[in-house]
Parts: sequence; C-alpha cells; structure tokens
Amino acid sequence: MDGRVFSEDVAYLEKLRNLLAYKYKNVELDLIISTDDYAFNFLLDVHSEIFPNTPVVFGGVNFFKKDMLKGRPFFTGVLEGTSIEENIRLIQKLHPNTNEIVLLSDDTKLGRALTEDARKFIKSHKLDSLVKVYDKFTFESLNQKVAEKNKDAVFLLLAIHADRDGVYFSYDEHFIKLAKTAVAPIYSMWGVLMGSGTIGGYMNNPYAHGKEITEIGISILNGINANMIPVKNRTSYTPHFDYNVLKKFNISSDVLPDNAKVHNRPISYYQENKRLINIASFVFVVLVTFIIFLKVLVDQRTREANLNASNLEKSKNRMRDFVGIVAHDLRAPVGNILSFSQALEENSEDHKEIVPYILKSAEKSIHLINNILDISAIEAGKVKMNKEEADLHEIILDIIHEVTFLTKGKNLSLSTNLNSKLMVLIDKQRITQILQNLLTNSIKFTGQNGRVEIVVKVDGDTVNVSVKDTGVGIPKDIIGNIFDTSKHTSRVGTEGESGTGYGLPLVYNLVREHGGALTVESDENIGSNFTFTLNKVN
Repeated sequence: MDGRVFSEDVAYLEKLRNLLAYKYKNVELDLIISTDDYAFNFLLDVHSEIFPNTPVVFGGVNFFKKDMLKGRPFFTGVLEGTSIEENIRLIQKLHPNTNEIVLLSDDTKLGRALTEDARKFIKSHKLDSLVKVYDKFTFESLNQKVAEKNKDAVFLLLAIHADRDGVYFSYDEHFIKLAKTAVAPIYSMWGVLMGSGTIGGYMNNPYAHGKEITEIGISILNGINANMIPVKNRTSYTPHFDYNVLKKFNISSDVLPDNAKVHNRPISYYQENKRLINIASFVFVVLVTFIIFLKVLVDQRTREANLNASNLEKSKNRMRDFVGIVAHDLRAPVGNILSFSQALEENSEDHKEIVPYILKSAEKSIHLINNILDISAIEAGKVKMNKEEADLHEIILDIIHEVTFLTKGKNLSLSTNLNSKLMVLIDKQRITQILQNLLTNSIKFTGQNGRVEIVVKVDGDTVNVSVKDTGVGIPKDIIGNIFDTSKHTSRVGTEGESGTGYGLPLVYNLVREHGGALTVESDENIGSNFTFTLNKVN
C-alpha cells in the first residue's frame, strides 16, 4: 500500500479502500499478511467490510494496545516494538564523553509516536540536557545538521520516512549519503540498515521477524484458528555493529557488549582458507603417521628375519624395496600439497584455482595409504571376512551408479548382463571394494567410446564374475607382475589418469581371502578380462 509515502494522505487511503473493495468483492482469500503499522491500522479499519472472514497475520507493528484486537478473532501476529532505551544506554556506555545525543525522527504519524516514546524515557531519566530530538527538517537541513555537529555528538535514528515538505526518504538512496556526510556515528534500531553506513546498535533482525510471521501464517493455513495463536511480544533486539564504521570512529570492539555481532570484519587468512589448511594438516599428520607405521613394520620384519639368518638379507631387501616404492609414490602428491599450500600462504589471488589440485593430491595420498594398509593387514592375517547372504545384482547396480561419473568424459558404455536377483555368500564390503577397483581400473585404461561390462555366469554352486573392457590391454612384459606389491606396475590411463599401482594387488589378496581366485586375460589394444569366483547361495 506504500504507506510510508502516503501515510497521511486521506484521499489516497480512500481510493485504496475502494479499489480493494471492488477487486476482492467476489474473492475469498486464505490469508493476509501486513508488515508495518500503516498496513495494520488500515486493515483494522477495512477488515470487517472487505475481508470479513480472512485471517490476518501482522508484523512490523511498533505501537500496539491489546484492546485494538477486541472483537477481532481473525487477527494475530508479531510485535516489532522499539529499542530506544537500550540504544541511549549503549551510546552513553560507548561514548562516555559525548555532550549531545541527537534523535533523528520525522513528523509523520510513526515518527511522532517514536518521538513521544523517546521523550517519556528522556523525561523519566532526567536526560533533557543530554538527549535532543531533531524532527522538523528538510533533507538539505538534515545533511547540514549531521555534517556540522561537533565530533562529540552522537546520532540515533528513530524513523525518517519524509521531510517536512513531504519528500519521501529512501534508506537505500538517502541514508547512505547521510551516513557518509556525518562527522559523528549514527546509531539505528533497524537491522535493514546494516551495511548502509550506520555504526549499528541494538537492532532488530528483519529476516528473523519475517520468518516468525511466516510460521504463524503456515500454522493458520494448516487449520489453526488465528484466535488460538497469541500475539507474540516485541521481537528481539540484539547488538550489531559494522566493523568499518567502528574503525572510522576509533571504537574498539573490546568495549562492545559481550553478545555483540560485528559485521564486515576482515576475514583472516586462516578463516578464509580454514578448510584447505585443515585438509593439508590432516593429510600431513596421516602421512607422518603412515611413515612411522612403515618404520615400525620394517623393524618388526627385521626382527622376525633375524630368527632365520638365511632369510635376513632377502627380507630386508624386500622391505627396503617396498618402502622405496611407497616413498616414491607419496613424494608427488605430498610435494603438490606442499607447493599449493605455499602458494596459499603467499595469499595468491588464484587460490580458488589451487583448491581442486590440493584436494586431488590429498585424495590420491589417502587412496594409496588405504590400499597399502589393507594389503599389509591381509599379509599379517588381520583381515577377517564377515560373510553374509547378499544380492549380487543390487551390489553391482549400486557400484555402477557410483562410478558412472568417471565414464562421462570418455563417452563409455558401462553395463552388466545380470538383470535379476542373485544371492551369494560374501563379505559385502570387500566384494564392493573388489568390484570398485576393477571397474575404475577398466575405465582408466579404456579410451573414447569404449565399453566396460560386468559379466556374471552361474556354474552350479559357483558364480563367475568378470570385468571386461575394450581398452588398451596390459603389456606382456608386466602382466605377470600386476598382482605383486614388490613389482611396481603403475601406469597412466588413456586420459592421463594416474594410479597407485596397489589396486590390483589388493583385489588379488581380497579375492584369495574370500576363498576364490583372480585371473586375467589381456591383449594389447583389444582389452582385458579380470575374473573371480564366488559361492552361490542355494
């Protein structure tokens, strides 16, 4: 209804009344929401005539008396209230040397009501000599007022909607200019002004206020009568401040109320890159822990080998090779994390572009560590299979869904011939791990428009599971070593994808622990076929 512009224009309000009466003559509304004193008072006037049975939820009401709703069962809402007293006390605390607090208010109906409330507080607390009201001004004289006041003065904005000539005041346009002109801080009660040049104060939260109104409206739409929902007392006013304006007027955040929230505070380097720093720190700790684990493992194997002198040199050499391979594989991702972290430390403007590389290096390191730990646990006899009856068809579909995103850049076909339920006796977690490794391996080494397929064949009580691809195949000189952790066979995929070299040894060991066998057939430039066996449930 644009009440702030036409708040006291009787002719306008009468025309608005006639328009609404004509427009909604034959329309029954479910709910009306009003958001300030002007709208609330207007609805009190016209409700029984135009919207006789429509519930009304009001908000943004500063001046309310209980008898306003007497005989009006369709009205409820949230009161906004004011925080004049809290802000005057706050100003006295933060500016103990101020010689004048100037309340800025206009001569509209709302402005006069706010001024009246302020004068009551001023009189009751004998602050007449300190607190003054400036309420009859033009915009020109208002700008002069805030620009010419001595620096020990402080302003508190009550309400400015129009000047004495009736010219509308826009917070977005006029207040920003006013705040820039002011030689002293301007406090405010209205949260919507945060960031527009006000220093802050005990302010309302328009978004929280709107949410409260919305929740009441939803309750009414869900069937609760408005007269069953009590009017909520004044909305909360909490201390909010603008860091930049605090700095402009040399006010330390140390003197603010304990529960104050400071907006626009510069973000520290750690806060800005907290997630990345935490990731890098976590990866570093994991790697150090893993290196210590390897050292302990080497010492343990060395002591075991001492029991048999003839095997000592062989065991030490094998572990030395193993640690050398791991160190070599970890050096690249850890080096990347270090380099990218140094770039972040220099506060590079390109840090957003660095993030994916840090994450990728961290993921590669963790993946490598997980594979090696699994292999070590298997070799130490610490992996136990928790076999249960499970549906292989469901497992395969879930895995295909998880890895499908890897095929999009290559336009690969990913499918299975198994189209119905097939119960097998397996460790569900480990079989998932096996299939994920084999599938990602096939996708990595299959080029554009290729095909990857999971083929399941039942042979009596045995289930043969094959992962076939039309990829580049495996060179004959390394195919005999791909399951051996001491023979490093890591290769680069068709699109430059890197690997750890420990995926297939892990699969081999997991299949063996399952009581099955893993075999491979491969022809270069034709494709590969990895097959393992499972036990069928009868």
